[in-house]
Amino acid sequence: MNTRSVLEDEIGRISAKLNEMEPGTEEYEKLSNLLHKYIDRRTELEKADYDADEKALAREEGNEFKTQQLNEAKKDRIAKVAMWVVGGISGGVVSIWAALKAFKFDGDGRIFSSTYGRDYVKSLIHFRK
Repeated sequence: MNTRSVLEDEIGRISAKLNEMEPGTEEYEKLSNLLHKYIDRRTELEKADYDADEKALAREEGNEFKTQQLNEAKKDRIAKVAMWVVGGISGGVVSIWAALKAFKFDGDGRIFSSTYGRDYVKSLIHFRK
């Protein structure tokens, strides 16, 4: 038996005894005080259970909020990586396109480069000496 059921049984037993007794006697007062004490204990137990339920609910809501924040952070990281990859690829494509545009081709296939074109290619390809 748990504490609550024992307490409920005791409250019922004392209440039944008080109904049989005559008010105003010393024994009646003792049992009445004991009954009030048990009722206060039952109220404290109910309050403790209510507080525990409230804490569990708040903890669950907090966990859901943290999970939602983690999911949003994950989506942000994925978006940033995707933008970085797309930016890197498009940056490379733009660099190659700009390098080709910087060169001037003649009909024989010889490259007549401007100084801008040479400098740009040198910045793309790091030559070692």
